Amino acid sequence: MRRLYKILNNQKGSYSILIIIVAFIMIASITGMLDLIFKNYAIEEIQGVMDMAGVSCLKKAVDQTYLRMDKLKVEPAVAASWYITEVKKLIKPSGNSNAIIRYFDLNINDIDVTSGYSDSWGFDDNKPRQYAMIRVLARARVKASWYDKVEKLAKRYYDSKSNTTFTIEFVGVNNNGEAEIIIRSVSRIVFR
Repeated sequence: MRRLYKILNNQKGSYSILIIIVAFIMIASITGMLDLIFKNYAIEEIQGVMDMAGVSCLKKAVDQTYLRMDKLKVEPAVAASWYITEVKKLIKPSGNSNAIIRYFDLNINDIDVTSGYSDSWGFDDNKPRQYAMIRVLARARVKASWYDKVEKLAKRYYDSKSNTTFTIEFVGVNNNGEAEIIIRSVSRIVFR
């Protein structure tokens, strides 16, 4: 401790200036990493809510008459409307300018509800099973910082049903301090 005190009180000043520069660099790095962690947590939380709402709305949209006959039938319009209601009830962006999530948009045209039979999609025994699935794309605007002003971003996703990859590309930075991100959620229920 005494040695550090002597270095900081050095009359030459060269060491103390270097220490101040290093301290500023460390503060900027720590602040940037914390901001990225908070944004990532917020996005994962939104995706978790979307996944849970997807399973819940598929269960609510199952036609009970067909289920008694051992058939899985899901009404897509009912599932989509329940989904929007549930997600908007659970995700409410703050109007505060310091909030991480500033805007959240979920359009009914971005909701795809399908059902059918599958013999190899996610099952080890290759026995055909009935399933219902909901795929959703949502948009959120997050507070952009000076270090994440990327003009164009492309993210590759894997579609396990068709065994292909696809790319979502967006230009999400504007001059108002916000970045737009795309959040994708896929939920499925299976009739065993």
